Amino acid sequence: MSPETPCPNEYSTFSVIVRKTAISAGLVLLAGGFVFSGVSKLFDFSAATAEMAHHGLPFPALMAAAVIVTQLGGSALLIWPRTSWIGAGLLAGFTAMATLIAHAPWSDAGPIVLPQSVVFLQNAGILGGLLLALAFGARGSIARLIERFRT
Repeated sequence: MSPETPCPNEYSTFSVIVRKTAISAGLVLLAGGFVFSGVSKLFDFSAATAEMAHHGLPFPALMAAAVIVTQLGGSALLIWPRTSWIGAGLLAGFTAMATLIAHAPWSDAGPIVLPQSVVFLQNAGILGGLLLALAFGARGSIARLIERFRT
């Protein structure tokens, strides 16, 4: 390469734009399913309450309200850069619990096992993405937060 030809590296303007765009798009895509689910439950609260009762959760109406707040609030926190790690942690905890309660393939028998296994594995993938957002979101917020408390 000649000295006049810029060498792309991690600090080039193009790579910064691509990185920021990919992070923003990834967070919006991660949040999208939670927003859709939360809005659906909000507009059909009786179905959301019935779903909580179906899974044997206590106080179904209160649990449905908590799920809606978690899904919508966690999504808003996830897509806001300064709080993305908080939203990621909140939604990761929710996803882990919801997957174990509602989509555990080992607790079902019969023809529904395969679909539940697929949903379980999809949720595991979403959980992985949320854990990455938790670890690296908002410019490594967790590492910076830990460093602030150490000094």
